[in-house]
Amino acid sequence: MIEANRKILVVDDDFSVLDAYEEILIAANDDEADRLLELLTADLSVGKDESKSTVDSSKETFEMVQSGETTAVFQLESKGMQDLIRRLQPDKFDDLIALVALFRPGPLQSGMVDDFIERKHGRAAVKYLHPALEPILNVTNGVILYQEQVMEIAQVLAGYTL
Repeated sequence: MIEANRKILVVDDDFSVLDAYEEILIAANDDEADRLLELLTADLSVGKDESKSTVDSSKETFEMVQSGETTAVFQLESKGMQDLIRRLQPDKFDDLIALVALFRPGPLQSGMVDDFIERKHGRAAVKYLHPALEPILNVTNGVILYQEQVMEIAQVLAGYTL
């Protein structure tokens, strides 16, 4: 993205304006930069109302992730992670956060990953060791996954202050 005069220019999917973008970064004076920006705005339809777009990019993004075709996607590209993605089938942002947290030696070796996946897909019941844990653990299907959850559990059950 390039910000100029409070307008944002987006590089097309085929990166057709990449060379111009690089030229803007090295433009010697404001007149040159302004001329390049004018050329780009004509090609990219700056000012287009994005709220009227019919493309559901989040749906498309999740479909791509769910397929396991995540080569070159930061933290999602290893074979093991791709296998976990296919099992988990993330369909919301919280699932992606959990996915990265689950792909660690502790959760992988403890059975925590299997519990999370089975509960997410409704093949196992979500269980809470205490009713007060439900609001803390509902986002992770009753599995204690994050350090913040441990801290909040200590606060709620043991009266600790944070």
